[in-house]
Amino acid sequence: MAREPELHGVLTFLACNTGWSSGHGSVRVLLMPTFEPVPKNLREQMVQRIASMSERDVAELYELWLLKEKLAVRQELSDQATREQASGIWAKLPDLVREYRSRKTSA
Repeated sequence: MAREPELHGVLTFLACNTGWSSGHGSVRVLLMPTFEPVPKNLREQMVQRIASMSERDVAELYELWLLKEKLAVRQELSDQATREQASGIWAKLPDLVREYRSRKTSA
């Protein structure tokens, strides 16, 4: 079954600059804002589109959805690490590592 031109176009458009490997080769994804108004029945339209997709296209869409979740978690962790670094919570880390290593070698 041929891939829907719409999905292929979207995936091609998304294939840009953020590293991600899908298992089907290396894919780079750039999340861009949409310039079209969101229809009021967006959920219904999306369900209909997904229902008419091939299994391979649904799998690719699922991988993109997982990527979006991974990027959100990565951003959240990065923001948390930045806040912790700014608060000085990790300032003593090098000293703690040295102390731990010296105890392990002397034991």
